[in-house]
Amino acid sequence: MSGFYMLAGTLTSDQTLQQISVQLKDLGMAVQIEDDELELDSAANLTIRSGFAHEYILVGDATESELLLAECERFSALLTKMQMSHEMEIYDMRNELIEQIIYHMG
Repeated sequence: MSGFYMLAGTLTSDQTLQQISVQLKDLGMAVQIEDDELELDSAANLTIRSGFAHEYILVGDATESELLLAECERFSALLTKMQMSHEMEIYDMRNELIEQIIYHMG
């Protein structure tokens, strides 16, 4: 179903956006840093934004729920390989939670 689906989440890391960028590139993800955001080459407009202390904010959106879910799962797999704790929540057009992806180290 076409519409607007949104990702809201967090990523915990002591690394800088630049260091995260290098690791994602090493895993085959095309990325670019603009201001204080790391934009991923993704059909779901995935972005890592500077947050507080060791926490980054994850955002993204897509017009298809399946597309957003697939891109978030792919992104989560990369973050898991990088051993970075993260939580992702995917919301539908009514702002209702439809999926959660959670990975905590240790």
